[in-house]
Amino acid sequence: MAPTSKYQSNEDLAYGPLPQFGYQVQYASGEVEENCKSRDEIWKLLNGLFGGFGPGREFAFTPQKGVMFENLPKLRLTKLMNEKVSIAFDVSHFHVNDNCRKWPIMPMNMLVMG
Repeated sequence: MAPTSKYQSNEDLAYGPLPQFGYQVQYASGEVEENCKSRDEIWKLLNGLFGGFGPGREFAFTPQKGVMFENLPKLRLTKLMNEKVSIAFDVSHFHVNDNCRKWPIMPMNMLVMG
C-alpha cells in the first residue's frame, strides 16, 4: 500500500484494504484479556498460539479475526505445550494484561513527509 496523506485508522485499514491486520483491532479492544483470565484459559490460549489445532483442523488464531475463543477448548495439545512443559512453566505467572493492547497496535497509516 502506497503512502498517503490521508490518515486511516487501524480499524479502517483492517476492515478495508488490509484485512490481515484484523487481529490488531481485536487486541486493542481488550477482548483477549476478558476471555483469558484463569490459568486454564491462558494455557489454552498459549497452546493454540503455539500451534495446537483441533480434530477438524480448527485453529486458535487467524490474522483476519485474531483469537477464535470458541476453538480453544477443541484444540489438541501441541508438542510445544506438553505436560512436561506444564510442570516446568507455571502459566499462573503469565498474565494477559494491557500489554496485549499496546504491543502490536500502532497506526498503520503512512503519511507522506515533506
